[in-house]
Amino acid sequence: MKMHYHPAVLAFLHKLDEEEASDVYRLIEVLRQRGHTISMPLSKPIGNGLYELRVHGRPAFRVLYGFCSVEVVLLVAMKKQKPNLDPRDIKIALERPHLYCDI
Repeated sequence: MKMHYHPAVLAFLHKLDEEEASDVYRLIEVLRQRGHTISMPLSKPIGNGLYELRVHGRPAFRVLYGFCSVEVVLLVAMKKQKPNLDPRDIKIALERPHLYCDI
């Protein structure tokens, strides 16, 4: 499955140390291979066509993503610091798919 990375996601990933980046990229690869079939505890729908890729550990990371047809679009990445997602991150993720999808 083809993957698109928003530049902000790539910048976030490049700032991680080697072990953290390895954990996140490993789960991104699972998403690439399994696409729509990935589910809890690795991925969780958050609504409006957005999903949360859940990288567990200390620290935990989240990557918000969606789909354009059969392609995955990674929209926002963050270190999880609170129990709930920040509404600003969700808002940003909802604004980005038009860069990759014909919607």
